[in-house]
Amino acid sequence: LVNNEEINKKLGFYKRLFHHKRVWIFKNLYGSKGESIYIFSSWLELCSVITKIMLDEKNQALWKKLKYNRYKNFNNKKKFEYQIEWVLQEYITNPLLLNKRKFHLRGYLLYHIDSYKKIQAYYFNNYRVFTALEPYKSGDYLNKKIHDSHFESTLKELNFDRDVIKIIPHHKLNSIYKQLLLINKSMMEIVKAQCYTNNKSCYHLFASDIMITKDYKCKLIELNHKPGMAPYEKQKVDYQNLVFKSIFHNIVEPTFLNKKVKETEKYHFIKL
Repeated sequence: LVNNEEINKKLGFYKRLFHHKRVWIFKNLYGSKGESIYIFSSWLELCSVITKIMLDEKNQALWKKLKYNRYKNFNNKKKFEYQIEWVLQEYITNPLLLNKRKFHLRGYLLYHIDSYKKIQAYYFNNYRVFTALEPYKSGDYLNKKIHDSHFESTLKELNFDRDVIKIIPHHKLNSIYKQLLLINKSMMEIVKAQCYTNNKSCYHLFASDIMITKDYKCKLIELNHKPGMAPYEKQKVDYQNLVFKSIFHNIVEPTFLNKKVKETEKYHFIKL
């Protein structure tokens, strides 16, 4: 593809997505913390963004020398430099707010392949909560202080249990729990992780980002294979300790020590 007209023609398939008044987010698959993110509401804006990426001289120079078999083995940081893999998602414009701020849940999914190649998965029964820095307002979508929710922008420790459940009507809580369970089960079915060739069994810890809308619908934003677990000072829920203690109880002890220890902590991994 060498010019705007040809690029627009190839992107015609996506035009139907913009028939309704929706906001879309376009982001690099290997970006983090708001890197390489575009937000728009029209097909022409999508074409403009992709044209800019594809006709960028630096990108074209990298692509000319690219050998895809080598690229597949690059780490995420290196893949990000090549600006090749992107995802287009509908932007959530009606988020449920906590302390007047946009927020998302950070969940943990434990994926285990045993020595018989049987897959088992577990989800952690509480969620960390990350908020935007400033109170929410609709529009101004490129204002990261309003729309980006991260650990660094969260002013104090927040958790689903204790904090978020306070703002959800009691008659809606059961539905929220069912949706979160469905999301975790769906992630387990989609993930196709494998062990290294010299390992008979293995496990992997994933982190999910989930948002709740004003009408109490849970939406999976993304699943990360490198979970961030930065701690708060004097935190009430010690995820770092609880997560790895539960990994030890659910996987390490049954697999290598032939025993199962009963969970005593309130927050732990539950088998799906």
